[in-house]
Amino acid sequence: MVKIATSFPFIALVLAGVITAQPATAELIPIDGTVAIVNDDIILGSEVGEQVQFLLSQVDPAMVEEAGGVAALTGSVLSDMVDSRLLLQRADELDIAVAKEEVDALAEENLAAFRANFASDGEFAAALAEFGITEKSLMKYYKKNIREQMTIRQLIDQEIYPKIEIDENEARNFFESHKSEFAVPTLVDISEIVVAKKPTENSATVVRTLAFDLKRRAEAGADFGDLAREYSAAANASSGGEFSFKPGETYPELEAAVAVLVPGRVSQPIEMTDGYWLVELVGFDGETYVTRTIFLPISVTDADVSAARTKIERAYEALERGVSFENVAEEYSEEESTAGAGGRVGELGLAALARDFPIITAELEYMEPGDFTSVVEREEGFYIIRLNGREEGYARGYEDAREQVIDVLRSERVEDELSDYIQDIKEKSYIKTFQ
Repeated sequence: MVKIATSFPFIALVLAGVITAQPATAELIPIDGTVAIVNDDIILGSEVGEQVQFLLSQVDPAMVEEAGGVAALTGSVLSDMVDSRLLLQRADELDIAVAKEEVDALAEENLAAFRANFASDGEFAAALAEFGITEKSLMKYYKKNIREQMTIRQLIDQEIYPKIEIDENEARNFFESHKSEFAVPTLVDISEIVVAKKPTENSATVVRTLAFDLKRRAEAGADFGDLAREYSAAANASSGGEFSFKPGETYPELEAAVAVLVPGRVSQPIEMTDGYWLVELVGFDGETYVTRTIFLPISVTDADVSAARTKIERAYEALERGVSFENVAEEYSEEESTAGAGGRVGELGLAALARDFPIITAELEYMEPGDFTSVVEREEGFYIIRLNGREEGYARGYEDAREQVIDVLRSERVEDELSDYIQDIKEKSYIKTFQ
């Protein structure tokens, strides 16, 4: 049965913490052909195989095995695809459509969220290569699935959600037992100064020098694959840096470098935002480049952290001397989204802030508007936060929260109602699956 959630498949996996940068232990290579007929539509084996391949690349292999292995996953995917096809057919009958711009925007957000699971763009690109997935095909997958999920969501909102009736007594009893969940949260208005722990030019120079040295060693006869295994930080290092792609499927900088090579030659070091690449062309058949790559990340060193600490301490000293927070933020803060506005972040829920920044929140509890925190160190950098204002939360009465309570109860019943809805459609449809 189709699962409807607030997020889409990859992002749900990211949030659940099951993303892994290791390939699955099994791979499905389907023989194309019709595997299901759903009224006037057909589902091809390649469609099921594509869905399974993407899921295998995202989920810890142990989870797949615990759930019954690839065969069980394939059966579940096919079942979900049949249900989805029925719902999409019904949506089409009702002229339900979603805006392309909204689909594209969500696809970009999901891709960015998935990319964030890797330490660098280089690791991301190499991992996709090892999984047999390109960024282009990943984006295509996102767009298709988001479009379908949004269409199904609109169908539910139109056909199912309004028909779910909630008894008034049930709603009131639910509110009484969950009052804290419907309270208005305390809000804090804050500004920030942020100094990131990031590589300095000295760190970049060390990596650049290593990249030129490895190129020299490869040209002198050292095996490129051995160098990749020893030095590359990419996911494909264990395979000697093997990486195949078609034009348009990887970073333009890598493609441009490979395009001028002849087999057996190594590119000049390719500078990217997070490190340097070396690429050796193994062969090109007119359609696919076969290469080997080395990725050398520019990592944060102890000296880089020390430089960041010195910078944030200078910012703090300026605040202590009476320089305005806005001026200090504009001069020192490295958070581009807020530095230009004098560090202003705006209003945030205190409870939500406490989950991500417990140390900062603890200081805010005892601060008055205009006060600023001490320097707070986190893994990614250093922070100074100023409290601009605070609006205390309060408990709501039932009448004030009634619509939200009813929405919550309706949402809890959607899945059961959707199951009945799909079953009703199935009874009026022609469905045939092939093993």
